[in-house]
Amino acid sequence: VTEAMLQGLKMPTLLVWGREDGIIPRHACQLYQQAIEGSTTHMLDQCGHMPEMEKPAEFVHVVLDFLTAGS
Repeated sequence: VTEAMLQGLKMPTLLVWGREDGIIPRHACQLYQQAIEGSTTHMLDQCGHMPEMEKPAEFVHVVLDFLTAGS
């Protein structure tokens, strides 16, 4: 995924990232957030590449908070 591809996104976007992701580094998350206007990032501590599987309860909480923030 390139920054140019992401710049076309114009909707609320949540990036959930594992702080210890060994596959895609945190720096990529920062680039994605900069490229997607109005995006939000949430880093999960002690979590790798698959937050939805490694920290399911925390992942769901973060996503639900994001989805209900505008209502």
